[in-house]
Amino acid sequence: MSRRSGYFVLTLSAVALAIIAVFTIVSLATRDPHWLNRGGALIAASAAAAGFFQIRSEIIIENEREKLLLGRIKADDMVKSGPLGDLETRIEEKRRVQHESSLTTERLTIVACVVLCAFLGELLHGFGDVVLSGLVSFEVTH
Repeated sequence: MSRRSGYFVLTLSAVALAIIAVFTIVSLATRDPHWLNRGGALIAASAAAAGFFQIRSEIIIENEREKLLLGRIKADDMVKSGPLGDLETRIEEKRRVQHESSLTTERLTIVACVVLCAFLGELLHGFGDVVLSGLVSFEVTH
């Protein structure tokens, strides 16, 4: 995982956990479990806002992918002869493939984090009051 996606996952996860904690405390303090639903809506909204980071990251990743492609084209144009030339070409190609794979992993990590955060937010938005009422046993008011 790259530093960029690592910070993103950590930050979005921390925001979601903080929202859950704060809104659970507010729900318990006010004896109104619907506050947890509101917290779920805020988590889903945070995931939607994180979509802007996702788009920015996609652009950066695509630019890096283009640089790799240009590097591959330049490497193909340069003919290297002899065993050392072949070895250097294979090593360079392996490095490019690994970097491209890490870009794909980074992209999927960011997408998965946004989707999971939105999923959690929507679950809490829809059922947070029911779950909290079942755990704490206070009446759900509508």
